Amino acid sequence: MKGKADAQQRRGSTLTRLGDGKGSGMFPPDSPGWTEVLHHLWMPGVWVFVTSLLLGLLATPVFRALALRRGICDEPDQAVKIHSLPIPYLGGCAI
Repeated sequence: MKGKADAQQRRGSTLTRLGDGKGSGMFPPDSPGWTEVLHHLWMPGVWVFVTSLLLGLLATPVFRALALRRGICDEPDQAVKIHSLPIPYLGGCAI
């Protein structure tokens, strides 16, 4: 039983050493913590996502109005299509 308890204690201490960011254990003393590393990894992706979301939200109504004005629409017919109003085709261009 003593061996199992020692193994669990060693495993727990290793996990705290790896994640504390204070340089104890296997990392150098001036190494950043895991939250700083995550911040540097994810920040460019967050800005790309926010920018593309805003551009898509702003451009979709513009392209919809352009498609309706120019007649670039899927016209409904009674044979195949179930919609009753013209559906603009240029929504995908905005996205």
